[in-house]
Amino acid sequence: MDKALFIIDMQEIYVGRGRNVDKYRYDSDSLIDSINKKIAQYANEEVFYFIGIAKGLGGMLGSFPKAGTHEAKLVERLKVINKNIYERSKLDIFSSDEVVDMLRARHIKEVELVGADINTSICTAAVTATNDLKVDVIFNHACMVSNSPDKSVKMREKIKRNRVIFID
Repeated sequence: MDKALFIIDMQEIYVGRGRNVDKYRYDSDSLIDSINKKIAQYANEEVFYFIGIAKGLGGMLGSFPKAGTHEAKLVERLKVINKNIYERSKLDIFSSDEVVDMLRARHIKEVELVGADINTSICTAAVTATNDLKVDVIFNHACMVSNSPDKSVKMREKIKRNRVIFID
């Protein structure tokens, strides 16, 4: 396998109907629809889901939802086509040896990153993938949202130095 689709933070707390819409102000329905269309373009074994789960201080600080809660689940309307679901307690999806080992074992050379929020987990993953893992990254803005559009413009400029391919 040369390429993969990495779906990041598409959890109820961030894109579900019960989310805090003052904090997460984007159009989650359009995002879910766009990601579902993108999933259909990949083979089942090329699609991976990443969810943030609070552990240790992360649970106390509220950075991720607690395991087993409704907020931690993948959003209901998202197409989940396999069991390639990885939990993490750190911002970077590649902070887990399990994920890095999977990437290498499957010989993934290119990942398309989609999900919520561009400014946090997605950009962190892009930097690690391109700099440390030497994996090419595709950013498809139709399949991403941001809490802070101004910040996402700055983040986009920052990661242009990396091997990131932008699709608008």
